[in-house]
Amino acid sequence: MKITAVEVYRQDLPLVTPFQHFASGSVRALEEVYVRLTTDEGVTGLGESRGNSHYLTGDTPERVVAEILQHLGPRLVGRDPRELHALLAELDQAVVGAHGSRSALDLALHDLVGHAYGVPVFALLGGAVRETLPSNQSIWYGPPDAAARQAAAYVADGFRFLKVRSGLRPFQRDIDRIRAVHEAIGSDVSLAIDLNMAWTAREAVRHLRTLERFDLAYVEQPVPHRDFAGLRHVTQHTDIPIMADESVQSLDDVLLLARDRVVDLLHLKLIKLGGIAGLWRAAAVAETAGIELMVGQTNEGGLATAAAAHCALAVKARYLELYG
Repeated sequence: MKITAVEVYRQDLPLVTPFQHFASGSVRALEEVYVRLTTDEGVTGLGESRGNSHYLTGDTPERVVAEILQHLGPRLVGRDPRELHALLAELDQAVVGAHGSRSALDLALHDLVGHAYGVPVFALLGGAVRETLPSNQSIWYGPPDAAARQAAAYVADGFRFLKVRSGLRPFQRDIDRIRAVHEAIGSDVSLAIDLNMAWTAREAVRHLRTLERFDLAYVEQPVPHRDFAGLRHVTQHTDIPIMADESVQSLDDVLLLARDRVVDLLHLKLIKLGGIAGLWRAAAVAETAGIELMVGQTNEGGLATAAAAHCALAVKARYLELYG
């Protein structure tokens, strides 16, 4: 079996409700890049990544397309996709960064190999370690009463893990929204907050003392992504578990964060780690180090979300964030 063609498609997926957090700016559409790999035996594989994730990976849709068509895709033509890890290692060595393009091709290769062997992708990863995928849901910026209504609606729909996007100024606005959600959902629902790098380390320590009364399950990425020292300082000076998200950009980051006990939890995403194989390696490092995980995705389309779900089935993650 040989790969005969690498095709790339672009499609914007308009959002009914645009989103915004501290790092992203306003996002009104998911600017997706799709890949299709075709073989001489008629077996195909599909991949996807979000092109407008510049705030997380530095990617743009045009850059992702160019990297696939001009640099990475041609390396796959004429190759046997069942040599999966050798191909992925070659792609990793061919470029620096290129998160979106590597992730899209990684997903397409895994999909192709799964079809070739007649098994789901999670089986390629060793099989499922769970039967269900209880995802969280996020509550975006807005007044306290709107946040409370949204939280109550999510709970009525069956969600038991909620996350409030925070980092507003003055800080009292965050307190009011978190309090409103906390009162709306009851004690049997897990509540967390995501700062998306909004605070300094000193602000984080001070503010989290105020928020301890809300029984937060974790606080995600309180400080800028490269401030590992600040992140570790926050972790050491609060009883609330601290999760890294934007700080997890590579396997090297995972090794450093785990080795130095910078945080209590890691949020692993396909696009940040170059796809399924990268996420799998990162999860193995974290598990060895005793660091708990969230497996999530970056507000992507259904194909990338399905790939994240396959990873979530095969990885021992405490939390899941699977909404596409």
